[in-house]
Amino acid sequence: MIKGRIIKAIAGFYYVHSEDLLLTCKARGVFKKKGISPLVGDIVSVSRQGMQEGIIEAIDPRKNEIIRPKIANIDQVALVFSLASPQTSLFQIDKMLAMTKWNQLPAIMLLTKIDLMTAQTYYHHLLSVYQPLGYKVLGIDSLHDQGIKDVKKELMDHQTVLSGESGVGKSTLLKKLLPNSDAIAGSVSEATQRGKHTTTFVQLYPFEGGYLADTPGFSQFDLYLEDLTTMQKLFVEIYDVGQSCLYRGCLHEMEDGCQVRQAVEQKAIASTRYENYLQLLQENKEWKARRY
Repeated sequence: MIKGRIIKAIAGFYYVHSEDLLLTCKARGVFKKKGISPLVGDIVSVSRQGMQEGIIEAIDPRKNEIIRPKIANIDQVALVFSLASPQTSLFQIDKMLAMTKWNQLPAIMLLTKIDLMTAQTYYHHLLSVYQPLGYKVLGIDSLHDQGIKDVKKELMDHQTVLSGESGVGKSTLLKKLLPNSDAIAGSVSEATQRGKHTTTFVQLYPFEGGYLADTPGFSQFDLYLEDLTTMQKLFVEIYDVGQSCLYRGCLHEMEDGCQVRQAVEQKAIASTRYENYLQLLQENKEWKARRY
């Protein structure tokens, strides 16, 4: 029996990496009967059926599991944002950070294209907003290797999901980190400022004692929550200040005496973070109204 990790799953075939082996495997029918689907990231036991084939016999208990994208046993998420050409919006940044928080995963912010003059003001703004909140923020220029060593240090010995919108430089960064892989180096259309190439399935690459996952990312999915009060928990500073609110279950919108609103007025909470919190809250309200 061989122990390994599923690094790719396509059309019912699972590719299991174990030390220097890469086995193409099928899963036992018992998993389907039990309603269990092996996921990329799963640690599995495989019975070898040939030089490069095997059967998945057992799946170890998962540390965690993300539904979108489907992946298991992740330590952290590295979110790639572009400082320019195109500039990632603050709303998209806060939405993706909220999604990592919702999935109970630490997030690292990787800010690409730091070499561009138009990126400097935005870069320093993001540092001033997000570093005090406890986020690791790294500026990088993949084309000239600036910041790449720092990124490698943060990813070493971890199972990391690399995620970002098309055109932000995610695939170029992946190619720099994994020069011998088949990762796609995307290009940005001058007409649309969107990536021409996108990753369509989740894949793990062995990297510096851990694994690096190239995924379609959180950016393609909406964040809908049944309990509206949960949203504030995804914005750490809003949740912390909100504990002092006079009203139980305060959503920090228009309530008189709301401590969060006062903190925003006093610049103790960034106004952009608060506005993006309100926008996500409104999207959730509209989603619930459509459902019911």
